[in-house]
Amino acid sequence: METTNRPPGAGQCDTLVVRLFGSFQVCVGARSIHEPVWGRRDACRLVKLLAASPQHRLHREQVIDRLWPDRPARSALTAFRSALHYARRTLEPDLARHSRSAYLDLTADGWLSLCPAAPLWVDADAFEAAANAALQQPSLATCRAALDLYKFTPAELLVIYDDVALPMGTLRLRPSGSAGGHNGLRSLESHLGTRDYPRLRIGIDPKPERMDLADYVLGKFSPDQQTKLPAVLDGCIEAIELIRREGFDKAMSLVNAKNFG
Repeated sequence: METTNRPPGAGQCDTLVVRLFGSFQVCVGARSIHEPVWGRRDACRLVKLLAASPQHRLHREQVIDRLWPDRPARSALTAFRSALHYARRTLEPDLARHSRSAYLDLTADGWLSLCPAAPLWVDADAFEAAANAALQQPSLATCRAALDLYKFTPAELLVIYDDVALPMGTLRLRPSGSAGGHNGLRSLESHLGTRDYPRLRIGIDPKPERMDLADYVLGKFSPDQQTKLPAVLDGCIEAIELIRREGFDKAMSLVNAKNFG
C-alpha cells in the first residue's frame, strides 16, 4: 500500500501547470520548477509522460515499459519508485511522510494518476480543446486562439487556398506574397500582422464570364474538374509530405514544376 491518507481537496491545492510544447515547463501555482530542482531526470520524465497520456493516467507496468524498457524487472521497479518519490517531493516539498499526494497518486492496484485531487492545466489539452472549437465554429479568431497555444510563428504555417488565377491541376507553393484580392487572406494577414507565411495555392480555373466570383468559388465543380479533383488532392498531400521530408525550398521546386491534372 503506497499511501494511507486521503488526498486533500482540490480547493487546498495550487494548480499544476504543464507545458509540453517547446521546452518542458512545470509550475505549481506561482512556483516554477526548473530542471535542477527535480533531483532525478527520471522524475521529470515521469511527469512529462503522464501529462502527455490520455486522461493523465497510466498503470505502473505501462510507465515501466515506456521509461525503462530494457532494464530487468527488479531494476525497473526500483527506478519507478525512485522517480515517483522525487517527483512527489519536487511537486510537494512539504508533503508529510506516508501522506497521499494530490498531484501523483498511485493506487493499490498500480494505477498512477497526475492530479487526481488537484487542478491541472496542460497546454496540449488546451490546444486540443481550442482546435476542436475552431473546427466547430470556424473563424480566424478561433483558429488564432488555438495557434496561440501552440506558440507558432507565421513561418511555421502552411495556408492552403483555392485560386481562380490558376488552372485546375496546378499547385503553387510560395514562401510569402500578397493577398491578391483574396478576402480570406486579407483577413488572415490582419490577424497575423504579416504577409510572410508559406502558402499552397490550388488552381480551380478562372471563373466563367458574367458569373459572380462568390457564386463560382462556392459552387460545385464541373464534371471535368471533378475528374481532376482526386489527383489535385493527392498533390496537396504530396506537397505537405515533401515539405516535411525535404524542406520548403526543395518541395517548392518539385511541386511547382508538376501538373496534377
